[in-house]
Amino acid sequence: DGDIDAEIENLVLPTFTSAQQELFDFTVVYTNGGQAVSIGDTLAKGETKNVTITFKYKDITDESLLPSTAQQISLSYQIIYKQTNKEVLASGSGGQNSGQQTSNCTPFTKKDTYVVGDVISICNNTTGKSEDFYVISDNGTTVTALAKYNLYVGRIYNSSTSYVEIDQSDEKYGIQNSKAIGYYKNTHPMYEENDNKLFPVIGVVSFANKNYWNGNTSSYPAWVFNNNSNLWTPIQNYQTYLQGLGKTSVSATLLDYSQASIFNCSGSSCSSNTPWAYATSYWLGTAYNSSIIYALYSYGKYDYYSYNRNGYCGIRPVITINKSEL
Repeated sequence: DGDIDAEIENLVLPTFTSAQQELFDFTVVYTNGGQAVSIGDTLAKGETKNVTITFKYKDITDESLLPSTAQQISLSYQIIYKQTNKEVLASGSGGQNSGQQTSNCTPFTKKDTYVVGDVISICNNTTGKSEDFYVISDNGTTVTALAKYNLYVGRIYNSSTSYVEIDQSDEKYGIQNSKAIGYYKNTHPMYEENDNKLFPVIGVVSFANKNYWNGNTSSYPAWVFNNNSNLWTPIQNYQTYLQGLGKTSVSATLLDYSQASIFNCSGSSCSSNTPWAYATSYWLGTAYNSSIIYALYSYGKYDYYSYNRNGYCGIRPVITINKSEL
């Protein structure tokens, strides 16, 4: 019954131990369509969206995973909304509504010093839409920030074996898109063969066609992202897009393994204090060994996959930009 548009600002998920995560799945999807509920999703004024929350025990065949004593599990879940602010951009003059465009660009407060998690925005005044980022470091005259969403590139999987390539003529191609979140089921990819994965899985790309760094690196973790990667061209195109918005200082790349340490990832889980960091599944630019690449995995998993694995991870750029251009 509201009269303002809203968007999801945060999701507060239940806290499970690693052992408990092996025993069951916890998922929240929109009842109509089956898409995962994600940070940034909008709720228009007057609109109703139903969600389905599922807590499902896995079919455990390894009895060593089962607890030896009774356990109490607390299940709580929150969707926190905020108002979506809109402004009118005047691009002309004349009669009523002449040359006006509604802008959905995200407002933010410019600061001398930013902290981890602060939101910055780069607005496209032509489309009235912005590319949003979460600050991961303040470097003095510049800030480094992680894209809010993955880029809308790569493949859309409609089943584990059926996929289509995203059309490059699509106006949304190559920029951030809330639907391009990659693999998002709350389980470990090892169980793919036994799970009913939620489809479609949108915006996933294999890291490379070959492990081109093999033999060139003797010490791991190692930074291996370069123009041999399938992710290189989309990242470079995205950098060009942002520079075309007047942000000439901006550079774009992938998240480094060492940078990911700010999310307090350990083993297969990450800190619940930075849910925005793992709202999507995406590649890092760092290799775990001669054929495996690190990735952050939605719902707080920290993992690594074979360089040529499709159907899991997307491209979530990291930018560095002069503060003076914000």
